[in-house]
Amino acid sequence: MKKLILALLLATGLSSVHAQQISPAVVNSGGSTNTTGSLIIDWSMGEGFVQTTFGPTILTAGVLQPLLTSEMSPLPVTGLLFNANRTSADRVRLDWRTIQEFNDHGFYIERKQDNEASYKTIGFVRSKAVNGNSNIPLEYNRTDTNSHTGTTFYRLKQTDLDGKSTYSVIRLVNGSTQVNITLKAWPNPSRSDMQIALYGKGKDMILLFDMAGRRIDQYPVSEGQPVTLKHKTSGVYILRLASDQQVSQKIIFD
Repeated sequence: MKKLILALLLATGLSSVHAQQISPAVVNSGGSTNTTGSLIIDWSMGEGFVQTTFGPTILTAGVLQPLLTSEMSPLPVTGLLFNANRTSADRVRLDWRTIQEFNDHGFYIERKQDNEASYKTIGFVRSKAVNGNSNIPLEYNRTDTNSHTGTTFYRLKQTDLDGKSTYSVIRLVNGSTQVNITLKAWPNPSRSDMQIALYGKGKDMILLFDMAGRRIDQYPVSEGQPVTLKHKTSGVYILRLASDQQVSQKIIFD
């Protein structure tokens, strides 16, 4: 053994050695370790390694592989796959999948449209992993109401239970230029109350104008859900969509 150590020292051109650092220790090594004075030489099967520093020179034995030291911790999420796809004029589906999770709290969904300066948080999905830990693939999804006709950017902000966070890749979706938004009213004409509804858009406001152009009422609506419009003084009225007043419908009360 002494001859082997001497040969190693001569190969590195060292006449005297003073160990400055030994890091990290071997983990589950199939080899062996020998120590002479301050010099440590380790032979491993590849499950760990030892680096011994002598001034500017490092002696390493074994096969180098990624290894966690006491100052490091496992990655909170591995194998994160994230995608965003537009499914309709006002719907974007977000899907993501993880292979493993460690100490994971969950995922903040962030969105930025091309007319906005920064990302905004639009939702949070808690980790499906029990106590934040899982060694099996987990799948997540969320649908975002988004009728923006330009480009929208999405990303995930993965957050640990201790508050640390990392970001996913950024995905972008383009808006639909063939949006078919309609207002419907029935019965029309009507001698009593009337039902009005919005189709082709998630949520908006329907405005009611008289023929002089005065706004006399407004109704919050969600796509496909009828709202009752109370009977008005006999006459002709105009319904308009708040976000796009080119979308309109004429109604008549008898």
